[in-house]
Amino acid sequence: MMENPTRIYSGRMKRVNGLASIIVELELGFEIKATKTVIVEGVSSVDVPPRLRSDASHCLVVLLGGKEVFVQIAGDSDGEQNSAILGRVFLARKVFADPEGMMIPHGLSTPLLEIGTFFQSLKERSYDVDYVKAVLNGNGNGKSV
Repeated sequence: MMENPTRIYSGRMKRVNGLASIIVELELGFEIKATKTVIVEGVSSVDVPPRLRSDASHCLVVLLGGKEVFVQIAGDSDGEQNSAILGRVFLARKVFADPEGMMIPHGLSTPLLEIGTFFQSLKERSYDVDYVKAVLNGNGNGKSV
């Protein structure tokens, strides 16, 4: 039996549904797009203390809201047409300060921020949204964050 190769799709974030679920409009090729619910690999509400869930959710909204992303789907994660898919999500833009989670997705040549790993690292910072903003935009004075 031959394994399915890793598939990676570009897309645009539409909405954060919760701490592990996002809505993404994926570009499938030939100008075909599909809006899918993606369960973000590496992100789980179980790992977030209840008192910090609102802050953690806010971090995801700031990090992903309306931005271009890549979704890497491995194996047979297609499921049914209306079901959610499990995928690694990468932010398709430059970030600052070399945060935890920078890696080169299979099939691409540029290091990108992998959301699951970065999100897990935010726990140490109590889901500080100002840190997320600094990673996205720099802090304006050239110092690393």
